[in-house]
Amino acid sequence: MTAVLAPVHHRLYQAVQFNRAKEALEIVQNPEFVLDDFEIQSDQDQWNLLDWASYHGNEKVNWTKVNVYRLTALQVAMNEITRNVLRNFAGKEPFSIMDKTKNQQKQRHAYNDREDSITQITNGNPTTGKEDDAINLQRMVEDGEKFGLRADVLDRAREFIYWIQVQMEILKYMDQLRDAAPTITREGLDLVTVIQSYLLAVDEERVTEIPPHISQMLVQTHEICKRSISEYELHKTCRHLAGIPCASESDRTMINALESIMDVVRDRDGDEEMLSMATKLLAKLNAELALTKSKDETQEIRLPVLGMTPKESKSYWQADDVGHIQRTIEYPFPPAGGYIWIKSISLDKLEAAVAQLKDRIQQAKDCSGNPDLIADANVRLDSERINLDLLVEKNNNDKNAGIADAEKAVRKARRKKKNGSSNKS
Repeated sequence: MTAVLAPVHHRLYQAVQFNRAKEALEIVQNPEFVLDDFEIQSDQDQWNLLDWASYHGNEKVNWTKVNVYRLTALQVAMNEITRNVLRNFAGKEPFSIMDKTKNQQKQRHAYNDREDSITQITNGNPTTGKEDDAINLQRMVEDGEKFGLRADVLDRAREFIYWIQVQMEILKYMDQLRDAAPTITREGLDLVTVIQSYLLAVDEERVTEIPPHISQMLVQTHEICKRSISEYELHKTCRHLAGIPCASESDRTMINALESIMDVVRDRDGDEEMLSMATKLLAKLNAELALTKSKDETQEIRLPVLGMTPKESKSYWQADDVGHIQRTIEYPFPPAGGYIWIKSISLDKLEAAVAQLKDRIQQAKDCSGNPDLIADANVRLDSERINLDLLVEKNNNDKNAGIADAEKAVRKARRKKKNGSSNKS
């Protein structure tokens, strides 16, 4: 059968002849497409539905009923029956069997080569991809679309391209974060906010499962963002507390916050230099707080008063102010090694207070604490040392008096024992 092609049929013929599958598919799937105005010279008993549609002219081709012609874009380009029909319409001889076989093999090889090239890349690891890989793969996808490759192959390639692009973005942001580390400026914090927004968008917009290596990169980037935020909070808190001349109880909440933030930065492997500076600042602040507390503590201790009569002393001194001999089983006789003297509770308290104040002054000095606070504490220490000397002297006097009383009791006990023995004789 021969025919003179109308313009639309001529475009279809050329599209199929030159394997422009996408163009051919668009033409045959257009509802307005019909095969008309053909002079068909053939045995009508052997006509197929496409022949009948051409013969009837104004009738549209019902592609859903033409099983052999229910074609994908690739099949439109490759199916030799369609190509032969269109060649006959153009008044040319059909392909020979050999020609058809060679053409089919050539088309199949070209199809397989394109599909294999894409599959080989998409079966790899997206994290090994580079920007050039995404560009090259995008070109292959565009070529595959024109050639009519399977939709699943092309979709997998597009997904692979997407993850390569995601990877490149993540790597770019991670490099920016590393360059800005530690995060101590508002600009650095703004960068973290942008990155977190991007990561959230990736997580919300994805329609397929995230590849394991990409997922690992996302987790790592999230961790870097969290570390950057904690470093910024640490820097901000340190900057505030460093401006305080001398720590007081009103700063306790901020100092506790500093300690908590330091723990977070340390757990997230934050900047070591920043942590070192924060540790020194925290030690200084705590030393100042401790020294202030020791300096301001009032010791309720009675001190000796010059010119006090024995009667006045008896009512003045309380049980905590007087030491005593430990009452062993031998008392009033001394145990082996002599009497054991127990200092007064008041003397113990004052000795502990003086030792603590002395240690905290030294700690404040070591941490470069407030010099005015240290000077005031030294004045208090000198005063307490004087009081301590007075109590030590009193303690020695009490000890001597206690031992003298014990020895007097020993002599009395011995006389009593001796007199008892004489009466029995």
